Amino acid sequence: MSIIANLKRFRSRLRRAGRTIAVRRRYWLSVQRIRAKAANGKIRVLFLNSETSKWKCQSVYRKMEESGLFEPIVGITALGEQSSCTDSQLDNVFAKSELFFDALGDRHVRTVDLHPRRYKDLVEFAPDVVFFPEPWATLPPQTTEHVSQFALTCYVPYFVFVQSNPEKHCNLEMHRTLSRYFVLNEDITKAYAKKHSWLRQSFDFVITGHPALDGISGPDLANGNGYVIYAPHHSVWTEPKGLSTPISTFLSTGDVVLDYAKNHPEIKWAFKPHPRLRKTLADDHFWPKERIDAYYQNWETLGMVCYDGSYPGLFKQSRAMITDCDSFLAEYGATGKPIIHLMRKDMRPHYHPYIADLLECYYQVFSVEDMLGTFEQVLEQRNDPKKDVRIAALRKAGLYGVDAAQNIVDYLRKLLKR
Repeated sequence: MSIIANLKRFRSRLRRAGRTIAVRRRYWLSVQRIRAKAANGKIRVLFLNSETSKWKCQSVYRKMEESGLFEPIVGITALGEQSSCTDSQLDNVFAKSELFFDALGDRHVRTVDLHPRRYKDLVEFAPDVVFFPEPWATLPPQTTEHVSQFALTCYVPYFVFVQSNPEKHCNLEMHRTLSRYFVLNEDITKAYAKKHSWLRQSFDFVITGHPALDGISGPDLANGNGYVIYAPHHSVWTEPKGLSTPISTFLSTGDVVLDYAKNHPEIKWAFKPHPRLRKTLADDHFWPKERIDAYYQNWETLGMVCYDGSYPGLFKQSRAMITDCDSFLAEYGATGKPIIHLMRKDMRPHYHPYIADLLECYYQVFSVEDMLGTFEQVLEQRNDPKKDVRIAALRKAGLYGVDAAQNIVDYLRKLLKR
């Protein structure tokens, strides 16, 4: 490498370190200001949310509301592909989100104006703390770096970490100017320790468990009449896309599972597809629209469907899951109920160690023949020989019986009220 290239690289690192130091100083000042405010008033917390299916902080919201110290509110925004929607499409998305949060009893505000389109500066809502649910395509003036000028920023990812991917999960632009990063367990911090340098990133890891598991992890609630959930992932492509590894088996198993469900009406069925599945099938021309619509309508006729983030209740009412969605290996796994894990022979995601240990406690299938045989054993005969070893592994992984919301609220109370 030439001297000039080395010099450019050094200058880049120096600028990044300077930026990190500046952001850390702003967060230190925010903590002091919030502590002073908390002595005589409430701490205002804004939870950003772009899709109801990604709302995983309800338990945190409720604990804060009950605490007497925090004043939570949901900020409905638009991220990623939503930013390219027309105003009328986005207005429809926002209206559905408002109905969703009204049903939960959560206060909410829109953080995007329409006609003309304008992303509001979050300072307008006077937050002391802002929770971010995803690192993708956060738009000005709603970035962590901008918000760091007037509030503490916290991150609870909408998904539970299963695959170990430091670049995707720890080293994107949003992470570099974050303040607090709430994670599931020590495995996560160990996996990302090399990326977590105070000269590279401003955040601190805090091990709390994941609030998506609150209320569903604990004693096995399965009963004889519980739902069998089919939850297919959307990554139906054949090669990795950027930082994403395809894991979906839907193109080879989707119709087979549907036919099996039609042939077994004695089983109570629930369909919980990844929110992006329909769009991926259509946009990438895997299936024509008519076939996609017919597929979804078939499931709506067969049993319960769940297209948003209101699935914790469904988990409680279920007895097993069929899935290739890796985040459910932790989220549904926490219930202690059996998972039939549909896997691709051509892909082996790099899982965190705690998930790698759990995989052996699930029912892994790599072919349609294996899948149908496992359905007969687990769903028809109700035989679950891996139950005891699975529960033990879940306890060891910290997925069973942890109150993440209480841990997050306790941490922020200790940090901000002194």
